[in-house]
Amino acid sequence: MLFKIASIAALASSIAAHMDITEPCSRFSPYCATRPPLPAGILDYDYSIDNPIPYNGSVFKSEIQWTKPVASWTAGQPVTIKFRPGGAAHSGGHCQFAISYDNGKTAAVVHKVMKYCFFNGPSDSNVADVLEYTFDLPADIPASSNA
Repeated sequence: MLFKIASIAALASSIAAHMDITEPCSRFSPYCATRPPLPAGILDYDYSIDNPIPYNGSVFKSEIQWTKPVASWTAGQPVTIKFRPGGAAHSGGHCQFAISYDNGKTAAVVHKVMKYCFFNGPSDSNVADVLEYTFDLPADIPASSNA
């Protein structure tokens, strides 16, 4: 099953880190080379995209549909998520990588990194050791042209 990633396909949230995804390009990111053009009505990219995701249940900053996919993935195959260097990793935390089929209203977690996201084990560092995660998508994940 093939599906195209038109919105943030990989959501990584860490307990207190200030990191952002560069591959696949996340919505409104000014930092990745493959970013799509801004949708109509949006005037600028989000230069604070590396701020932690709020605890109010909001997954995405907007419900604006992106029309150009930033990646195509196949169920059961490996995917790689890359983070921009230079963020504040704050000794790590939990990361969840998720797919949304409804523009961010809900998301299904497809991979988790517990406790030491951005590190290879316990750390007191603010500088990430790990900036890339590769994992297999579930083989039974539904296909979509707008995940």
